[in-house]
Amino acid sequence: MLAALKWLLVLWKVGRDQRMRRVMSGVQQLSWQQRASLVSGLARDPRLPWRVRLVPLLVAAYVASPLDLIPDFVPVLGRLDDLAAIGMAFRFAQRSMPPGLIEEHMRRVTAGAPQ
Repeated sequence: MLAALKWLLVLWKVGRDQRMRRVMSGVQQLSWQQRASLVSGLARDPRLPWRVRLVPLLVAAYVASPLDLIPDFVPVLGRLDDLAAIGMAFRFAQRSMPPGLIEEHMRRVTAGAPQ
């Protein structure tokens, strides 16, 4: 139960971070094609550390895995560990990316520049 509270705290911190809010509001205004271009451009950028590229794959494997810290059939807490893993991945990526990298790629996508 203490771990679940810690994960809720991580999700809360991610939601309160101004940089993350600004980026997420910008991403919400993009079309699906632009979002795919943004993710593709970020994944191919050599300035992005390899561990940041690996984390989304690990989180996707954890969320898809039938083995969870808290089983999914538990009413509310069952999905909490999945949400917490996603929140921690966002937080890790946010701290590990060079400053301005996401914003630079957002400008490129919104301007329609090729990758």
